[in-house]
Amino acid sequence: MTYDVVVAGPPFLDLGFLGLPRLPRLGEELHATGLVAGPGGAAITAIAAARLGLRSAVAWPVGDDAAGRWLAEALAAEEVAWVGPRVEETPVTAIMALDGDRAMVTRVTPTDTADPPPDGRALVTALDRARAAAAAAPGRVYAMADFAGAGGALPDLTGVRALVLNAGEARRLTGKADVEAALGALVAGTGAAAVVVTRGALGAIAAERDGAVLTAPSVPAQLVDATGAGDVFAAAYVWADLAGLALADALALAVLAGALAVSVPSGAAGARACAGLAARAQRLGLALPGA
Repeated sequence: MTYDVVVAGPPFLDLGFLGLPRLPRLGEELHATGLVAGPGGAAITAIAAARLGLRSAVAWPVGDDAAGRWLAEALAAEEVAWVGPRVEETPVTAIMALDGDRAMVTRVTPTDTADPPPDGRALVTALDRARAAAAAAPGRVYAMADFAGAGGALPDLTGVRALVLNAGEARRLTGKADVEAALGALVAGTGAAAVVVTRGALGAIAAERDGAVLTAPSVPAQLVDATGAGDVFAAAYVWADLAGLALADALALAVLAGALAVSVPSGAAGARACAGLAARAQRLGLALPGA
């Protein structure tokens, strides 16, 4: 089967603690007012894509434990395929949401058993796998940065359709304090056809090679939980780009999707909020695929 979007990355079981007055200190127990369990990581991007009408799949080893079985059922309910070899454990993340941001602790699992992803019109993958994927994948490849490393040599992303990352990642990758300067360095130095940088409450900026910097302002939203907002942003951007929208229009839709995502608790709920993206975009006068 050929998918519209294949997300090659780990899906997590997210356990989100809500209503904390602050983060706990060592030796201290705090009581949360809410707990939300749901798919996280790559699953958020895949669910958001499915809610936007794309046939989507997660390509990663499938955990054969209680968390993996629960996660597989949750993805199936969203009509998202999970393809990969069987492994013993599933990545699990505990998320403590506070003041619109969050702190996270993740149990990671080995990743060296991943199979080549299935064919798709678009492949969303990690920064360090994007160049090789672009050389082998039949469709468009989108790279997402998710790391805590310092600046150094910029990656070779020749053949990659777009690099999507947040402002902090752009600064760390380039060593530049100014976000627009970091964007320019990434456009000039990576070889990606486009670079997109999310800026939280400031919206997003983007540029193509030899193109001007484009800005999409933020959309007013009640900030409840920022978990997975970048994953939802990426899904909406890919959806718009696959439909042939111009960079400025794709950027505006992705910013709107991110705003919808942060207005609900949990990344999975943010992904499901994409079901209302088209209606909200119409009210705002934004260009839509097929319109």
